[in-house]
Amino acid sequence: MALGDNTGGRGKVLFFVDLCAAVIMAVLTAIFAARGEWMLTAGFAMAALGCLFTAAFRRRTRHG
Repeated sequence: MALGDNTGGRGKVLFFVDLCAAVIMAVLTAIFAARGEWMLTAGFAMAALGCLFTAAFRRRTRHG
C-alpha cells in the first residue's frame, strides 16, 4: 500500500468497480442514443466519463 493511500487496501477492487460502472453507463448511453433520448444520453455519457476519470486517479500513486 502506497504512503498516503486512503482506500485501505481496496484500491484494485474499487478500480474494477469504477470500470464496470463506466461500461454499464456506456451501454446505457448507447441504448438511450438509439431511442433518441438525448438528455439521458448526455447525462450517462458524462457519468461514464466521470467513472473513467475516477478509475484513472485511483491507479495513481503518490510520490514523496
